[in-house]
Order: sequence, then structure tokens, then C-alpha cells
Amino acid sequence: MDHYLYRNAGSLCLHLAWVATGLTDAVYARECKLWDIAAGDLLIETVGGVVTDHQGRSIWPVNVGDYHGEDLPILAASPAMHARLLGDLCVR
Repeated sequence: MDHYLYRNAGSLCLHLAWVATGLTDAVYARECKLWDIAAGDLLIETVGGVVTDHQGRSIWPVNVGDYHGEDLPILAASPAMHARLLGDLCVR
């Protein structure tokens, strides 16, 4: 298993924007709300990145009528980094 450097700037929205711009390789977060990830997901997918839950499944579509603030764990990265990290997450 590879070793990774973890940082937390305190804002998931900022982390996702950094992934979209290439300033950060990836974001893994377990306690996310829909309103924390919607815009960042759009940014990342627009530039060719991947955003899934922690098991590699798409988090979209979300039925907002049935959503009551449950956590949506996410992994966001470039396609190559996403596959690499997803493999490491599934090993644990």
C-alpha cells in the first residue's frame, strides 16, 4: 500500500475545487452533505475527474425529496488516482 499525505483546510468545497484545478490530487471524505459536494462534483467532472462514493459507486442521482441530510461519503480525483485510491480504500 502506498503512503499518502493528508491535509484538511477545513472546507470540503475548497478541497473539491482544488482537485478540479489540479492543486490537490484527491479528496476522500466520509461525512459530507449533498450541499457540500454538488458544485464541487460538477467542477471535477467537467474537467474529466471522477467523483464516487467510497465504494466506487456513483452518488448521482440523489432524490432530493428523500434526502434528509444523511452523510454521503465521497472519493474525488483524476481517473488514474481515483482507481489507485479506491483500491487502497477497499483493502481496508
